[in-house]
Amino acid sequence: MFVLEQELIIGAIKFPLVAETIMESSREIPTDVLNIKLPRYRNLKSDSIQKFAKVEWKAGYKQYGLFPEFCGYVLEVSQNIPLEIKCVDPFFSANAKQ
Repeated sequence: MFVLEQELIIGAIKFPLVAETIMESSREIPTDVLNIKLPRYRNLKSDSIQKFAKVEWKAGYKQYGLFPEFCGYVLEVSQNIPLEIKCVDPFFSANAKQ
């Protein structure tokens, strides 16, 4: 049986559990977008996660190990519970400068 594992690091914070991750990646949009929903963590507040903090998300099966799926930066952090975070890849800043 395959067991899915994932690892999320935002800034210096490592999250052992993630409620939901949705990655948008296609040729039609110039940047990859990762939307993350975090479960309620006792000591985590929306201001604990800074805008433009580095994001690394790895996923894979327990039998094969974790592989990098997304590397980018925090663009938006919601004030809602569960905490929703929108992340973009580094190419986003290149598009913003144009």
